[in-house]
Amino acid sequence: VDIVLSGHYHSYQRSCDGLYRGKCQNGSGSTSNTTTTTGPLYITVGTAGAHLNWTPLFPQDWTVAFLQEWGYGKMTIVNATHLLWQFIGVAGPRAGEIKDEYWVVRQEREQQQQEQSLFHTNHDTELY
Repeated sequence: VDIVLSGHYHSYQRSCDGLYRGKCQNGSGSTSNTTTTTGPLYITVGTAGAHLNWTPLFPQDWTVAFLQEWGYGKMTIVNATHLLWQFIGVAGPRAGEIKDEYWVVRQEREQQQQEQSLFHTNHDTELY
């Protein structure tokens, strides 16, 4: 799973990529704007027109973007390994402006499987 999209909470929130056990980049802690990790990116878009929640969520190290304004998400799949996520605001004088954006970059499945296979082969060898 590369991206988890959800709604319900009436605001916009994006986690860091590769969130694992409360840490970014599969536990390394990095929050760069482009990544090649294998863990999920969590995005909440509950900003389509209902009343916004003005109570901020409890602060987390893994929260990269938190916006309390109306807008929508736009996902552009560029190719098998690159996806662009954008949150676009729709209210006020800056309507139509990109408020948050993030590139999701993943390895192709064949390359991922080869690296996993190599890891398991080397790991098994080191155990003996």
